[in-house]
Amino acid sequence: MPTCLWTNETSDRPVPVELDVPSRTGGAGSERTVYVLPEHEADLRAYVGRVARYGRTFFVAILAITALLVAVPLVGDAAGWSDRSIAASVGLGVVALGALIVAFPFATPETVGAFGVRTSVRIARVLGGITVALGVWITAFVG
Repeated sequence: MPTCLWTNETSDRPVPVELDVPSRTGGAGSERTVYVLPEHEADLRAYVGRVARYGRTFFVAILAITALLVAVPLVGDAAGWSDRSIAASVGLGVVALGALIVAFPFATPETVGAFGVRTSVRIARVLGGITVALGVWITAFVG
């Protein structure tokens, strides 16, 4: 029996759907046949459309924020910033990273395979929220 990509539910009801699935980095995708319960097909198509539209931007933003999180302590220390200023800058970067994950909850293919798209989106949003909270904590209490 096929498994619904949206819910990860195994049943005889999922129907085959042809989707142009983007690559891990948000680049050009490949045509894939997936199975989805008919009542979730529109949600799955909307999600895949959002990944196709914003996946590349999300990937580049993650790389840029990560690079800034590495560069800020190095540059700040060399420029004579106080530890408090460096910590606040890093904390704000972590908040930005978490906010990006909440806004664009794009999970890895492995997570989608294990839990389905719907649960993967929820997991990504929860982890993004935790990341935002960590960034707020770093900004407020470290340094």
